Amino acid sequence: MNLRGRLRSQRDGSYQLHTVRPSAYTIPHDGPTGRILLALGQHPWRPAHIHLKASHEGYKPIITQVYLADSEYLDSDAANAVRDDLIRPVTPTGSGYSIDFDVLLEPEPTPAG
Repeated sequence: MNLRGRLRSQRDGSYQLHTVRPSAYTIPHDGPTGRILLALGQHPWRPAHIHLKASHEGYKPIITQVYLADSEYLDSDAANAVRDDLIRPVTPTGSGYSIDFDVLLEPEPTPAG
């Protein structure tokens, strides 16, 4: 459970997650991966982000990530996974930072019958 947690939303669906501020990091870039990155002229850096997995009975689970808008490498992510709708501004607070990110779950199809 390295850097993982589990939380439940409030009845209205709101949630709060308190964590350390992530930073950019490199993917493993030795061996074949490093040779491919070098051949492509690509660096091994990922922008700062937080992974989320959300689920609820009767809904399809979702796995996603939210990217910090002030992170380096948003335009050149080694994994090419950044989408504009996953980038969120980082707002300073008195004790840290805040990011707003809504997670919408799609209902499971109801069985025909």
